[in-house]
Amino acid sequence: MGHSPPGRMVPARVAWFFQEMTAFLIPLLLMLTVHKPFSTGGYLLLRTFCMHYFQRTFVYSPVTRGTLSPLGVMMVEVKFCSLDGFLQGHFVLHCAHFDDGWSADYHYKTGLLLFHTGVAISIHSDCIRRNLRKPGEQEKFKDYAKLGKALILYIF
Repeated sequence: MGHSPPGRMVPARVAWFFQEMTAFLIPLLLMLTVHKPFSTGGYLLLRTFCMHYFQRTFVYSPVTRGTLSPLGVMMVEVKFCSLDGFLQGHFVLHCAHFDDGWSADYHYKTGLLLFHTGVAISIHSDCIRRNLRKPGEQEKFKDYAKLGKALILYIF
């Protein structure tokens, strides 16, 4: 069974930037254009969401070492991240209700601790992943993928 050609390709850094940028900008724009006052809890939740996608857009995308990404895949990711950003922003700003003391509750503090722990793990994992492959080693990893396919056929 053959593979179809991937079509137009986009540099991985450009693809990553545009697909993640929508998840950052849409909640930010929703927050700036909301006409009713929103709670401190909602603001803090949306701020952590935007902080995560700021890091993925403006910090991670320039240092990623990927080569090319299919344009079609990038467009699907743009749609997904746009929907994700809209749903998160809309829910926090228009649907969720937070008490005034909510940000002092242990649930919030525990969730914030878990969030920041996850961000630290994600940043550390990105650093490890970037340093696994040195420049020019792309072909070496393609050979491992071919070997893996051959082993899977042999096993089954």
